[in-house]
Amino acid sequence: LRVPPGGGDLLVARHRGHGALISTSADRRLCRQAGELALGLGLQRYDWVVVLDPVAANAPQCWQALTPTWMAMVDGLPVLQPGQRLESEGLTLQLQPASPQVHELLIDGRPWVLLPDRQTYWAWSTPGASGRSRPQAGIWLGFVPRPREQQQLVRSGVDEVWISGERPAREPNWPNHWRASGASGSLQAGIS
Repeated sequence: LRVPPGGGDLLVARHRGHGALISTSADRRLCRQAGELALGLGLQRYDWVVVLDPVAANAPQCWQALTPTWMAMVDGLPVLQPGQRLESEGLTLQLQPASPQVHELLIDGRPWVLLPDRQTYWAWSTPGASGRSRPQAGIWLGFVPRPREQQQLVRSGVDEVWISGERPAREPNWPNHWRASGASGSLQAGIS
């Protein structure tokens, strides 16, 4: 879910009645929307919440009220350290071994790479990054990829790419298995 203008993205993963939330912004308004989203999805609380914002949350009590386990970046440092993971039934968040700023979300064992910004994307896509050689079910981008980035993603052979943002109007080679949140700001799909 993209929250315009410039409000950030909310990524909700659900599995068998459990839910986890990843937010790209620590903004109070986004936190309130995350709470409303949980209610709309029939979740009393999220199993865990991660805020990937280098700026400290201006409403930590709001985020804490959404979950028993809330983690946020501190002074720009990663939320998780290598070897650490957040887990609930069917949902796991961990760092990719060779890319300490790249998170991997396992949904029922299927790995999704989370690339919220271009800096993280380039850390992941650098030749020789071992995280890139592992098979992924999909990638989530918190930005619309430029033509060069699109070409790299196509060559990576990833099954699905989910993008927060509007699909470029003049992009004839946009792969069929890519999905963009578009003007509505939301993207929802089941993973089989």
